[in-house]
Amino acid sequence: MPKTARRSVVLVLIAIALIAITGLFFTSLSYFRSIEIDEAKNRLSLYGRSLNGT
Repeated sequence: MPKTARRSVVLVLIAIALIAITGLFFTSLSYFRSIEIDEAKNRLSLYGRSLNGT
């Protein structure tokens, strides 16, 4: 394989790896953010129940 073809293959593989890593990063960020929102809703509902005395 010529040098330029090998270099382009390496660049394509690096680009695919970077896209995959950034995709995983943003999906994990959105997942953890949704967990925090759910926990906050649970805390608010528990706090409201304790105020109502039920």
